[in-house]
Amino acid sequence: AKSAELWRREGPAHPPDEPRRADVARRRRGKASTRRSVEAAPRRGSTRPTTASQRVARSRGDGAARLDPRATMSQITEHRLEEVELWGVDQAREALLTVLHTILFCRAPGPFKPETIFLDHFELAYARVGSRSVIETVDRACDALLSPGHLTPAGPELLKGTVVLSFFERIRSKALFGILKNEEKRVWEQWTLPILISTTPRPLGDDDPSRLERSRADADADRLLRARIGDVHRLVNGPLDHVPDSIYEFEIFAGGDPSADRKPRR
Repeated sequence: AKSAELWRREGPAHPPDEPRRADVARRRRGKASTRRSVEAAPRRGSTRPTTASQRVARSRGDGAARLDPRATMSQITEHRLEEVELWGVDQAREALLTVLHTILFCRAPGPFKPETIFLDHFELAYARVGSRSVIETVDRACDALLSPGHLTPAGPELLKGTVVLSFFERIRSKALFGILKNEEKRVWEQWTLPILISTTPRPLGDDDPSRLERSRADADADRLLRARIGDVHRLVNGPLDHVPDSIYEFEIFAGGDPSADRKPRR
């Protein structure tokens, strides 16, 4: 219809039944490009998922494909570890430090000085990023969770709490003709670690039942902590498509309801 309208408006420069070779070649190229576009486009109603790498935006200049940041950050990769049952606040603090520093060590975006820490309540050691700011941030989060009022009752002589570690990227954009700048914090990965703390007094006697009870509790806590560390290594060595190439930051939410921090702030 459009070609016929052009013919009527501008008038044919040659008889309609004898089109020029250039027009024929142009129409053939148009049909070929249209056919390729139809073949490349997903079929309507297809259930095949669309990945972030497929959602690209083409620049108007050179036609190079670029990833759309809104598509790559539209979802958060969440890892919820299984609950760890511990005996007392001191044991719980060491377990939290071990898991949090292990995650941060594996997700560190650049070169750093590693440190090895040996635990007092477990037959374990972990590696951490030797940055004073990282160490202080993790210490404050653990102290906040284990401080009075942050843990909630979970049963007779049982307390529970949750720590959420979030990795996010700051994206700066300009608005109002470039006069004002807007900053968005987009979370791309979250780790949730629930803990259960027993407040039952630890048996301190030298009799066989007391030693057996201490040994059993320590062995159970050691087994659970080793399992969580194994889960962390398995997950960080999984798919890395969601990890940004730029420098990113982290924050830790301790105690209460973490659902408010689960979604990126837009």
